[in-house]
Amino acid sequence: MKFQAPYKLIDLANFLGCQYVGSPDFLVTGINEIHVVEKGDLVFVDHPKYYDKALESKATTVLINKKVDCPKGKALIISDDPFRDFNK
Repeated sequence: MKFQAPYKLIDLANFLGCQYVGSPDFLVTGINEIHVVEKGDLVFVDHPKYYDKALESKATTVLINKKVDCPKGKALIISDDPFRDFNK
């Protein structure tokens, strides 16, 4: 799902009450499930088994429950419950 207007990483992280990794002005243009993400999308991951899949996907922002190395060109939002925050 594409947003009507892009959100800044810092604004999404603040809305969710989470820390983030990346430029505060990094733009997030949509949100989607892992199997349909596109560049600009946010995706969530909450199990180590799927970290690599999410981090290597087309999504450029990953909502994740553990601080990991952030791939170049992407941003992370660190959440204690990524599924809950994805649904927010």
